[in-house]
Amino acid sequence: FAGNVGIGTDSPLAPLSFKNAAGNKIDFYYNTSTSDRYGIQVQTSELRIHSGAAGDSTGGITFGKDNGTTFTEAMRVGNDGNVGIGTAPNQYAGYTTLTLGRAAENGSLLDFEYQNTRTFSVYANVNGGNINVITAKPLIFATSGTEQMRIDSSGNVGIGVTPENLLHIKAADGVTGVLKI
Repeated sequence: FAGNVGIGTDSPLAPLSFKNAAGNKIDFYYNTSTSDRYGIQVQTSELRIHSGAAGDSTGGITFGKDNGTTFTEAMRVGNDGNVGIGTAPNQYAGYTTLTLGRAAENGSLLDFEYQNTRTFSVYANVNGGNINVITAKPLIFATSGTEQMRIDSSGNVGIGVTPENLLHIKAADGVTGVLKI
């Protein structure tokens, strides 16, 4: 067979085309008595991949590799919204989690880039955890968008002020209670 195949359309524009309408497109498995459904659907401006029954405790979407006999999971998105990369997602009541983990090797690393340059990382391994500003920039702590404390690239700490010494604390009024060490 040569050409494009259309389902619900007489004018397929790709090797497999569906009717240009929102709704379920592919059901890989659908048990109508339990509402257990795995498939793909299209809604207005949205592609949906779904799995499992209506409850949060079943199903999930896994990504990994399969050599024909063994599936090795690399990432899971649970029906509850929790995500695990390199491990199953942790479950904390009332929270949505992103869990990074690996049973072996070096640990877990979360990198942040700016303009294709690695600038910040958070990682954990057998020795503990680390927050790392890769470039010679400060680590800034803020609340409600206002800087409260910073650690500059020399290791100086400033609370309420840009540090001039190893530890520099300034009162909220900017005048009294200044401490420089």
